[in-house]
Amino acid sequence: MDQLHALLAAAHADHHQLPRLHPPGGHRRRAAGAEGSTGRFVDRPPLLWDPYSLAADRYKLRIPTDAPSGLYWPRFGLYDFKTLERLPAYDRDNILLPNGPELPPIKVVAAAPDPTPTHPLTIQIGDLATLLGYDLTLPTAPQPGDSFTLTLYYRVNATTDVGYTQFVHIYNPTLGMAAQTDRPPGGGANPTWAWTPGEIIAESINLVIQPDTPDGSYELLVGLYDPATGDRLPLILERGEALPNGQVPLQQIQIGE
Repeated sequence: MDQLHALLAAAHADHHQLPRLHPPGGHRRRAAGAEGSTGRFVDRPPLLWDPYSLAADRYKLRIPTDAPSGLYWPRFGLYDFKTLERLPAYDRDNILLPNGPELPPIKVVAAAPDPTPTHPLTIQIGDLATLLGYDLTLPTAPQPGDSFTLTLYYRVNATTDVGYTQFVHIYNPTLGMAAQTDRPPGGGANPTWAWTPGEIIAESINLVIQPDTPDGSYELLVGLYDPATGDRLPLILERGEALPNGQVPLQQIQIGE
């Protein structure tokens, strides 16, 4: 909360407040918003604010029913109703907050039925989650430069304090890496430390086959690792067998001739 001790510029006119719920990179979309005149009490509009007392203002934000699961950061600020110009906000060290003050995140868990992946699986990922399967949208004859989408389905079993990185690799030990992405789930919008037991996660990943990829057969591999140590979470098949190298070999992909 320290960064939220914002020093708002002095209010010389009546201003309006804009509370919002934003995911990471909130310029992309907004989950909820409310707007109105600050200082609900008629005897305490911003014109009458002073440095010696608090001005309370309460808003109810309604989260849309179609908001995707993930973390959302409440942001707020003041703007001049006539000019729409926002007042600058600063933290306690007098550093400008370009997006305005931000409160701790709120986790939204969207209601979701059990998925029906095209390729069902039951693989335990440590104590954290179960990989339920995947969908793969792949060109009929993948070529270097082609793009495709992989969707992974997880059911969360337990909480964790670790923000694991999800990796997706298309790899051949002789020919090398044809495509890869290493990132937190949801691109950071729904990190593993915010996962909630029982939550169903559909994670879509776009991959591009590198233009200089040699022709050959590659394996599509996925898993999770701790970015601080590089340690991968163990993967256990339904019959109790552990997968080697902490990676799930989803399927072979033939690239080129």
